[in-house]
Amino acid sequence: MFDNIRKAIGLDQALYLIFGAAPLAPEVREYFASLGMPLVNGYGMSECSGPQSMTDPSTLKFNTEFMREAGTALPGTEMKIVPQAPGDSDGEICYRGRNVFMGYYKNPAETAKTIDKNGFLHSGDSGMIDAEGVLFITGRLKELLITAAGENVPPLLIEETIKAELPLISNVMAIGDNRKYLTALVTLKSEPDGKIPANLLIHFEKYGSKSKTVEQAKSDPIVFKIVMEGIGRYNEKAISRAQRIQTVTILGEDFTTDNGLLTPTLKLKRKEVLKRYEAVIESMYTEPKL
Repeated sequence: MFDNIRKAIGLDQALYLIFGAAPLAPEVREYFASLGMPLVNGYGMSECSGPQSMTDPSTLKFNTEFMREAGTALPGTEMKIVPQAPGDSDGEICYRGRNVFMGYYKNPAETAKTIDKNGFLHSGDSGMIDAEGVLFITGRLKELLITAAGENVPPLLIEETIKAELPLISNVMAIGDNRKYLTALVTLKSEPDGKIPANLLIHFEKYGSKSKTVEQAKSDPIVFKIVMEGIGRYNEKAISRAQRIQTVTILGEDFTTDNGLLTPTLKLKRKEVLKRYEAVIESMYTEPKL
């Protein structure tokens, strides 16, 4: 049966299936693995000729940590983390090797910003490397939230963990730049017509919710309670008080490429989201729900 499925999707001759650009949900990779088709995460950028690290298909793990795992450096290359502040466990991912480009064509100024005097390419991505040399992606340096207290907070790490705690969530975006505390915008999984999927309806009904659509659910106090319980579970795992979410707002629409809130590779257009929901965000700081 599995052989027929692999043939049907045109991947029966594939030896490896590699993904990149954005993390995949564990359930997606679990499904492919159940077909004998493990998905391998590759990390890199154009400036390093494509890949810099890759996960080992023989040691696949399906948990929230692996969603960010990008494997070990390819043979013949070096990789290190440059902390942005003393004591930080993560920092900018930097690497060097024959795979790194010589520089930007006729642009020595940009080349000097990207490749340091020791030949390390500065990726602009933030991450950490564990004792076994495995790289974990935590976000983009430009996406770091800097709170009013000066704490550097990687939003991607927070958002992935929250989605793992709340399967009913489609997307979440952490807010907190120059703020005293963190909040978040949350979107619910839904059908194309805006209705709540059947499996979530059963979950909502167990709590006593009568919401049938996302439009109804966004202002439903019972649904809000369900979401905040998941936020509470995330907060227990947060590595610092600065990374705890104080409250959320459930939106009536998802973040999609069609409404301009996701890139073609399904990354959040954070500036666009901030602009569209400016009033909603301000209300979370003037009228906290907790």
